[in-house]
Amino acid sequence: SEIYFHRISEVGALVGTNVRVTNDIAGSYWPSVAWNGHEYGVVWHDYRDGNYEIYFRRISDTGAPIGVDISVTTYAGSSQNASLVWTGSEYGVSWEDDRNGDYDIYFRRISELGAWIAVEGRVTDDISTSRYPSLVWSGAEYGLAWQDDRDGNNEIYFGQVSSAGTVISSGIRVT
Repeated sequence: SEIYFHRISEVGALVGTNVRVTNDIAGSYWPSVAWNGHEYGVVWHDYRDGNYEIYFRRISDTGAPIGVDISVTTYAGSSQNASLVWTGSEYGVSWEDDRNGDYDIYFRRISELGAWIAVEGRVTDDISTSRYPSLVWSGAEYGLAWQDDRDGNNEIYFGQVSSAGTVISSGIRVT
């Protein structure tokens, strides 16, 4: 499995050709894309290092890959199912990670050129399973929703992360 990119016009017509973003025999999955005003950022997870890790790649406005894949995570265990947003000056990425024995939600800021900004933050920290994050930018902070079974069944939770990457709240039950 590989990640491909294809531009689509405002009326739904394909523009150009498919562009292969990854080239990995281990498989690449669950892409998330964000537009920054002049190029795209793409994140996904793959198994090239013997466990699932999150990677980031820039794509030009014409759909051509820029530079090389950049590792967002580098830990034992699985980092999967990333969600990417653009803030107007940088990217935010959130993902699920089982490095501590159960899946928790993590967050990291990435520069326009793909470099890490500060350290990652752990959004959830309990013995439950927190998975499938969905990240948005409000204009002032990040909003984050995910599936969580801390109450004995899967429910949707919401948390907030500051523009500096600090966790503001890590679990308001929505459902």
